[in-house]
Amino acid sequence: MKRPNQLRDCDEVEYTSKLWKYINHLESQLKPTLTLSAEVPTKNKAKGTLDECVCYAVSRQLPAADGEWFFDRMETVGWQLGKVKVKDWQACIRSWQREGYLPSLRQGYSGTVKVTAQWEPPTGV
Repeated sequence: MKRPNQLRDCDEVEYTSKLWKYINHLESQLKPTLTLSAEVPTKNKAKGTLDECVCYAVSRQLPAADGEWFFDRMETVGWQLGKVKVKDWQACIRSWQREGYLPSLRQGYSGTVKVTAQWEPPTGV
């Protein structure tokens, strides 16, 4: 193959075509482990998986940690709010985002867990 500065017009098209094929080949080999899409598959809208919650949070411009927190919170309470089962978990994330209930939206959130007190063993034992 000729160097780029020695190319004619028809050679330049061929060179560019080969370059793009090579770039596409490299991109196909570098598949991400977590695919983010605007539309999250929802087989059962009442209960999402961890990956679905994280993907949906990221698609709403929220940190992935909010999606994990939401999933853990809902698993803890059995996908219920009070005594009512959640009908649409995506709507729940949207409303919690709007109301500022997610951890990243709270005032003073720095992205890390705050330790407020150190545990000390009892003295005199």
